[in-house]
Amino acid sequence: AFASEPRGHLFTSVEWCGDGELTVAEGDSGAVSLWRRAGDGVVEERRWAAHDYGPGCPAEVWCATRGAGLVYSGADDGTLKAWDPRTPGPSRAASLRHDAGVTSVRETFFVPPTDASTRVLALEGGGVATGSYDEHLRLWDLRRPRAAVAALRLGGGVYALRGDGPGAFLAACMDAGVHRVVTSDGGALADAGAYARHGSLAYGAARHAATRVVASCSFYDREVHLWRDG
Repeated sequence: AFASEPRGHLFTSVEWCGDGELTVAEGDSGAVSLWRRAGDGVVEERRWAAHDYGPGCPAEVWCATRGAGLVYSGADDGTLKAWDPRTPGPSRAASLRHDAGVTSVRETFFVPPTDASTRVLALEGGGVATGSYDEHLRLWDLRRPRAAVAALRLGGGVYALRGDGPGAFLAACMDAGVHRVVTSDGGALADAGAYARHGSLAYGAARHAATRVVASCSFYDREVHLWRDG
């Protein structure tokens, strides 16, 4: 086992991002950081004071990941932010506003339709999907970050997202169950079905690549369900 030195912070999310590197979210300091395995431990390489409600008041960071050269972080201040580790200083690349805390982010690949003849989103690059306590799943084009490209209200609070094939997601939506969301013709998001048999808040879902079985988990009743859709 490998461990970091104690940091005195509450870590809320960690993800591998290639070549032995990790993205880490800190729930109590408002920071997001990059770590790397070194010798018998892991060490911090880069850190951003990423989220706050105001000077001296850090916001809880719920998620962090890396893709397309950027580090993404989402927090209770209602923003998803993108950071460029290739440049010195704070290097914030984007700040995307939500109506409540951002709890999940996944890189996705699409190009918004440019005219009526474009029927299906092309998987070409440049976007992220976010889940939020405001009950919405959103797609964002980071080249045009003023507003979401598409949004779908699922209820509950979209706590965790997992990719589920090109243009598709599994969304664990707390008291609204688990939904499969697809990108429809024309670029809209569509709810392709829900699993509502959890008796408590659904906090995660993932599909087995070979068997196509979905595993989902819930909080207060401490249950894991295995099920098939379709």
